[in-house]
Amino acid sequence: MGLGVLGTLIAPEPKAAPRAAITEPQLRREIAIDLEALVNTINLGSSLDLSGLDHVRKSILNHGFPDLTRLSIDEHRVDLIREDMAAVLLAYEPRLIKESI
Repeated sequence: MGLGVLGTLIAPEPKAAPRAAITEPQLRREIAIDLEALVNTINLGSSLDLSGLDHVRKSILNHGFPDLTRLSIDEHRVDLIREDMAAVLLAYEPRLIKESI
């Protein structure tokens, strides 16, 4: 006995597609493409004050690097820039090994 009208309204559950293995060179190429996009993106916090908006500051809405063109390079700021860059890489590219950054 069929489900009648109800059976025609409910879509069948989609079957999960099998996962294909990826080679190391393919993975490296995909990560390089994504890193290039990340490095070439300026985050939202560079143009808007995100004070008090911790969820936004940590979300994909703030994807990208701080605007480095506005910073002056002096001896004291270089370490902070390095730390900012490492934090962005860790936050938005989970495929990197933390110790490699």
